Amino acid sequence: MGEGLNRAAQLPLDGLQLGRSRSRTWTPQHRRSSGVFSNRRLDEWLFPIEDEEAYATWVSGPRQQWLQSVQRYGGFRGWLLEGLELRGMDDKNYLLGLRWLSGVALPHSAQAEWAQRKTIAEEIEKDVPRTFPGHPCEAALARSSRDILRMLCCARNVTVGYTQGLNFTAAVLSCTMGRDEAFWCLTALAESVAAHFVSGNMLQGAVADCECIDWLASQLEPKLFALCRSSEGYSSVIFARPLCTLLSCCGLPVDATLQCWRAILHSSNPRIFLLRTLAAFVLQTAARLLAASSGASLELPELMEALQKTFQQTYDAQVVLSAAAASVEILPDSTLSKKLEEIEQRLQQSAAESHQRRQMENQKLQEKRLKQLVLEDRSARQSLLREMQLLWRHERHRDVSQLDFLMLLAADHLDVIGVKSSTWEAFLSTVFVDLDSSHSGMVLLKHALIAVALLLGETPLERVSAIFSMLEIESLCLRDDFLELAEATGQENSASEWLVANGITENLNQNVFIKALLALPSLALATLSTLDSKPGNAGSFSISFTSSSGTLLPVAPKWVPDEQQVACQLCSTSFTCCRRRHHCRACGRRTCRQCSGQRLALAIIGYPNPVRVCDECFFVLSPAV
Repeated sequence: MGEGLNRAAQLPLDGLQLGRSRSRTWTPQHRRSSGVFSNRRLDEWLFPIEDEEAYATWVSGPRQQWLQSVQRYGGFRGWLLEGLELRGMDDKNYLLGLRWLSGVALPHSAQAEWAQRKTIAEEIEKDVPRTFPGHPCEAALARSSRDILRMLCCARNVTVGYTQGLNFTAAVLSCTMGRDEAFWCLTALAESVAAHFVSGNMLQGAVADCECIDWLASQLEPKLFALCRSSEGYSSVIFARPLCTLLSCCGLPVDATLQCWRAILHSSNPRIFLLRTLAAFVLQTAARLLAASSGASLELPELMEALQKTFQQTYDAQVVLSAAAASVEILPDSTLSKKLEEIEQRLQQSAAESHQRRQMENQKLQEKRLKQLVLEDRSARQSLLREMQLLWRHERHRDVSQLDFLMLLAADHLDVIGVKSSTWEAFLSTVFVDLDSSHSGMVLLKHALIAVALLLGETPLERVSAIFSMLEIESLCLRDDFLELAEATGQENSASEWLVANGITENLNQNVFIKALLALPSLALATLSTLDSKPGNAGSFSISFTSSSGTLLPVAPKWVPDEQQVACQLCSTSFTCCRRRHHCRACGRRTCRQCSGQRLALAIIGYPNPVRVCDECFFVLSPAV
């Protein structure tokens, strides 16, 4: 094992005080019966022999030569770990391991630390009984594997964790060597070959490996590998199972598994050689498929079945390992490592962006739920709008702080709306922060009321109705209130000119109010969409207030990205190669041609000539309404 073992590592696991019944399990007779490489028993027990001809060819000669070379190293442990320097366990973890194997209870102060280890041990316990069914030494092997996995995953390094499949790795090692030796071999595999799974996100590590295998195979044999890539539905994720197969020997015969493990452990970069080995398996599969299919296109299930058969029918792994070693001449380790690093960086960035999107989506879903709760309960919606109406009548010229804003709108309506106080207050706080772009800590209450009214509607008409309801008295909007609304948006002159030009001398009903919004184009656009105009700015809409100037400024909407919308956002019809996608210039939504056939000039956001708008935007903005 090398010179680097400390005192704790050199203490034999077999020498622990496990009780007589357990110590009697490991006699020379039992060890001989569990090391069954001289016949078919191990292969038949763990992995059904899929190819009798390949198996017979292997055991007729090459296998005996291989076993003789193993014996020259003193057994499988010496053969696998020849020349490798393994670090031992520190004293603390070694003592923890003693507790696991002896069943000594922990003091109360250490129970919290023990919780994670206990969870891992419970997962191990689920798998051990189903690892050795029918084996002649099932009870002894189960005890050995349980001890090995507990010492590795619960004592030596808790961050290793435990995944299903490690039990089969422990099984193969337990069948070929003693418990101590199997433990150190499993440690070498876990910490040298699969360390990137432990140090980071396991799923992300597997995805990076799969993408790198895909890239490596395409670089080594582009024409041959093109046959695999041509499979309908192909994705590099199909290599996840082969990756696990090589790491946990699920599907690859024991002989080939051990050969691959040794080659990988003794390479200068175990992870890189693991990828080279898998790419060699993939290209071997592609060569067989090409010979069988004469270049015809493949279905994905055919490719996956062929790949599985390649593993199941491999007993002598030297051909694959030689191909993996030879690939260094075409692509050096440095090139492959650089590519792997690029993939990992991209995946990390993608994961961070995905996490940020999920946070934003969760925030939007929370806001949507709040709005739906209000909209579904007409009485609650009307109650809230009446409260806002009173505030508009008597308090609209006030500057309010965030706390004042919450107290004015939150306190009396939480029970009616049926939402938690913290959730509703978080929603209103988001609205306030969005308005307070100058960070003064104060906003005009009328600005806040307009913002909340806009967010209470799901459709343009609902948002217009919410604004109208906040201003109305007996189904009419006072002319002075409309002018006050126009003043709040910085467009009082435009509103006055429209009222005079259209002969509006009295109060406005809802239909006239909708037409009058054309005099306030920025507010009209704000009724179209409550999609975020700024990343991470939940609750904002296509128009943003500025409390310092007291105006409502027009901002061109952010277009919905192509990859985020596969169907029309108005009629839900799926896009195809014939049904093209279009963006509404007013709200930025993704629509089909039938739902965006109208054209309007939108000079307020930089479109002086008529441009495409969706039907909902046309309904609000068209002079013909």
